[in-house]
Amino acid sequence: MSNHKNQYSVERGTGLFMVITFMVLLVIIGGGWIFRQQVTVLSFNQESCYIEENSFDIKWLHSVEKQWWIERYQVRSDDFLLTDTYMQTFGAGTPSTETIVSNNSKDYPNYIQYRIQTSLPYLNWMVSHNIKAHVIITSGILPVYDWVDDYTTIYFVPKKLSLWQLLLQESCYEHAYSTK
Repeated sequence: MSNHKNQYSVERGTGLFMVITFMVLLVIIGGGWIFRQQVTVLSFNQESCYIEENSFDIKWLHSVEKQWWIERYQVRSDDFLLTDTYMQTFGAGTPSTETIVSNNSKDYPNYIQYRIQTSLPYLNWMVSHNIKAHVIITSGILPVYDWVDDYTTIYFVPKKLSLWQLLLQESCYEHAYSTK
């Protein structure tokens, strides 16, 4: 009789373990599809990576003036907000209808700062080694011109990715170090 009692205890314990395991898996899998994180996806040459930060700068060397230009973007759910442009010089081809503001930026001192405030649903940015195109994020500088051939377009789009998509997709920061 005591053998049957131990056998039923083991079966109940195994059944309870399986139910708990199933529920944990259901929460993990369900959470992976429900949880969404706002990111910026960069696509180029049938590859893509993502930036998790809620803002970024793009920086390039102007082809004629040979001076740095920087655009600051804020990531929103359906678009980007181009908030400011920073330029080292002022001359032909520079915007003249936007508001110049006092530049208090510790990132770009001695630059001319324009307040832009323009919404864009996506960005198409043609890059080359000549303009030394970079994406600047809090965790570092991404030398995107090293990732692609000259005159390649990099496409930026704001997206909400699930946990599973984030796990399967490479971050741009990881991509920067895997291409070296």
